[in-house]
Amino acid sequence: MADAAGQPPALELGGVTRSFEGRPVLRGLDLLVPRGQVVALLGPAGAGKATLLRVLPGLLPPDAGVVRVLGQDLSALPSRQRRRLRQRVGLLYQNDALVPGLRTVHNVLIGRLGRWSFLKSLLSLGWPRDVEEAVSALRAVHLEDRLYSRIGALSGGQRQRVVIARLLVQDPEIILADEPAASLDPRLGRKAVELLVRLSRERGKTLLVCLHDMDLVSDGFDRVLALKDGAWFWEGRPAELNREKIAAIFAAERAELEE
Repeated sequence: MADAAGQPPALELGGVTRSFEGRPVLRGLDLLVPRGQVVALLGPAGAGKATLLRVLPGLLPPDAGVVRVLGQDLSALPSRQRRRLRQRVGLLYQNDALVPGLRTVHNVLIGRLGRWSFLKSLLSLGWPRDVEEAVSALRAVHLEDRLYSRIGALSGGQRQRVVIARLLVQDPEIILADEPAASLDPRLGRKAVELLVRLSRERGKTLLVCLHDMDLVSDGFDRVLALKDGAWFWEGRPAELNREKIAAIFAAERAELEE
């Protein structure tokens, strides 16, 4: 299904299932995310959110169903074309995957590796190439003064902003973020999510961000999806997410904590 401009959706699932050791984790999911939409994905622990964020970019194949990214069926693509398509998808996981021994500039420029030759990548370790792109990306996250700082010298909130700067340098069309605030305190976590949402909107990116903390869901999102027991439980706008719906989404998890 194409949008008004004739472009296919950014992300599309058709009847996707996935099991581990005989236990169903995703149960016949259908999904359509138009290009440029900013989406929050909610659900209790074990709902299948992390699995979904690995299935969408093709890191984990489904047992059944179709996964389309930017209109292309991942299962029908040769391996080289699949790798090229993945370069158009930016991934942000709970583990920031930064290299502690390298400086900020090198970590940010890792976002260019998919477009650089092996030789240029190697040379950049000694003398960073395209530094102006790193500076521009760090400026967007208010961290340009830490260009040559060691990653180990940065705070948790600063490291998360470096990861976002790396995504800006990669310049993907789609960003999939798994609990980007999980390792941060509530104040810094909110700032990280707000920054990710704002930059995605400003640059026309499609964003799907997995969240476990309800306080991180704001009106900045176009849409909220709730996953429960591997199936869609609720969908709506942030303003429609009231206490009763929140309680229903996380009921099983709260019951386990109270036992």
